[in-house]
Amino acid sequence: ESRRPVSKLEQTVEAFVTKLKRREILGSLEVAVMTAELLRKVISLMRFSTCEALMNEVRSLGKRLQAAAPTELCIGNVVRRVLYIVRQEYRVLMSEDPANSEAQQQAVDMNVALKTLLEMRGEDDYSVDIESRQRDLIRPILNEIAELVSEITSVYDSISGQAVEHIHANESILVYGRSKTILEFLCEAKNSRVRSLRC
Repeated sequence: ESRRPVSKLEQTVEAFVTKLKRREILGSLEVAVMTAELLRKVISLMRFSTCEALMNEVRSLGKRLQAAAPTELCIGNVVRRVLYIVRQEYRVLMSEDPANSEAQQQAVDMNVALKTLLEMRGEDDYSVDIESRQRDLIRPILNEIAELVSEITSVYDSISGQAVEHIHANESILVYGRSKTILEFLCEAKNSRVRSLRC
């Protein structure tokens, strides 16, 4: 039986899946960043004729990654966020098409509330042939995913920056389990004010 050659991209995906299965990647932060980077790489190398085909590929890869590490909920969150980015950029692309006035009316603000994000259903037609405008869609998607990675990597800074507002004098803080997020939060509170706080 002859087997088709495995592409470099497939090898990268398979290597990541194997690392997830063997639990070689520790911590939700690292898993989330690596998932976003992998999706970015897959999207940049993908060829598709419709936005629906792109979204199906992202969903398929997301299911494969989640099956490899079902306890890492951040994988599903990152995949859903990337799908949201794809939908948003598709709407922007379609709103720029002067022949598509209906899409102009459906273009939405990029700062949509989480409730709106969760309630969005198949309002748009993602089966429109966009093969000729594929690069116009991919470029902003890749930029947005890069911003997502930046947002994920700065999560400790943004959370620990709020420590002073939430920890007050003479309070007892009970912590259960180990968490780098909580450790960073408490250490920032200790460093920002003179307190008898031990980390």
